[in-house]
Amino acid sequence: MAFWMKSTFVFGWILMCASLAFAQPGGPGGLVISHLLNEQLNPLDFSEKAGNQVRAFSMANGKVVEEIFPTDGYRFYLSVEPDSLQNSAGNFSRVLLQVGKRNMVVDFFGIRGPNGGGAMDGVDSLVFSPGWFRLFLNQGDGWDIMGSEVQKLTRRGLTPHTLPLLKQTQAVIVDSEKSLNFLKEENLTASYYFSRAERFLGLENYEQARDEIEQGIQKNGGIRDCRALFLLTNVSELTGDFSNALQFLTQTLGGSEGEACTEAEQIYFRRARLYAKHNQPENALLDYDWLVLHSKNPLGMNMVRAKFKMETLGDYEGAARDLQSDIDAIPETHLQDRPLGISEYARTWFELSLALYQSGRLEPSFHAAIRALETGVGNTSGDFFVNHFDSLILRHPREGILHYGRAQASFWSGLYGRSDLLEKSLEDLNEAEILGWKDYRVYKLKAMLLDKLGRPREALAAIEIALKLEAGDPQNWYYRYIIRRSLGGETYAGNTNPDYQKFLETAKSWKYPK
Repeated sequence: MAFWMKSTFVFGWILMCASLAFAQPGGPGGLVISHLLNEQLNPLDFSEKAGNQVRAFSMANGKVVEEIFPTDGYRFYLSVEPDSLQNSAGNFSRVLLQVGKRNMVVDFFGIRGPNGGGAMDGVDSLVFSPGWFRLFLNQGDGWDIMGSEVQKLTRRGLTPHTLPLLKQTQAVIVDSEKSLNFLKEENLTASYYFSRAERFLGLENYEQARDEIEQGIQKNGGIRDCRALFLLTNVSELTGDFSNALQFLTQTLGGSEGEACTEAEQIYFRRARLYAKHNQPENALLDYDWLVLHSKNPLGMNMVRAKFKMETLGDYEGAARDLQSDIDAIPETHLQDRPLGISEYARTWFELSLALYQSGRLEPSFHAAIRALETGVGNTSGDFFVNHFDSLILRHPREGILHYGRAQASFWSGLYGRSDLLEKSLEDLNEAEILGWKDYRVYKLKAMLLDKLGRPREALAAIEIALKLEAGDPQNWYYRYIIRRSLGGETYAGNTNPDYQKFLETAKSWKYPK
């Protein structure tokens, strides 16, 4: 198969070690080849008219494990393991250049792996030369030929100048083998066909993808292993055959040896979404129920189930019960180690507010929305939560708590660059008071706002009201500590400051407000 590229492209391969999922933070490793040149040292022409082509493969024990296809028009990501001179029959990467009826095969050994300190290997040029070459890039076990001068040569690639020098150092070995027997059917593996199937799925050539999957299954002795089952699931789903997609995906729960092909949680999650697409919401809900019980993140999965109940089933009461169960389970001591109030339950509060609102319970819905904001869900420069409270106030203009909510959302957006919203936040706080919502949190937020607006004396007066109404909230003491510090009216002594000490003291006994 030919892959066509304009000659003006810088042509490169990135050859990477097999299991990136297990790579350590050292970086991707791999190999980049910058230029492919003809014998006249001009860029090779890979246009359809020229008829030249380049193919790349991962090899193991003389067989093709994968055919690697280009991404971004001209890059290859090859699944290979680093190798050494002593194990030259093992795993390596093979690049096949076909120019007219002539072939150049280059086998790359010693490519830096994904834990290679973040560095990648680089080869500047491959100049087309008919033949079969083995190029050794880095020192490996028992491989002591790669001094710095030799490595400089290998980095320049295979050119008329470097080739004779590299042959002298044995960093390049020219083989006599000229045939392409490695592409014969008996030397191909199941994974070779599966890699091609993945390529054709990406190209939306589903019939060809099915053919490649079936050839891979035949090569595998008729066994539908995990990779085959996932590929069959993918092609079935992409062609709208949800019934077969569900069947194949369910088989991955048993795998080829009775165990799930991957973490069961991922399979159940995907199957739930497939059931929903296939108009089987009852089965989807059963999978979501399983996920809530077995997920590593039950809080997040409960929200997913609740959203499914709201958006697909219209079961707002059921969604509210699910979310309220998480809120009810929050221990009173939850915020004692995080006195500034940020909580992982913020999103749960927000989804609960939506479910309660849709089920007609307005007052608890407004309360839940406020708790969501206060625990961190709206701490962003975005306008979503400002707009959310805009829409609520349009429908319920006399609810002071909603003006407080919009003030809270505007405050956070204002801190992140929308300074115009700070004044609007103050206006909403004043409106909340006028409407009779005089909760201490109005004055706590007003103190924060006034301090940010450069009005610390007014801020101090506001925080004093908040403290008079609620002395048990550690944030009140913290903000008074901050405001007094900005006023400079007392000696600032860090942790020995009495307001700061009170902040620490009340934080230890603060009960989570629900």
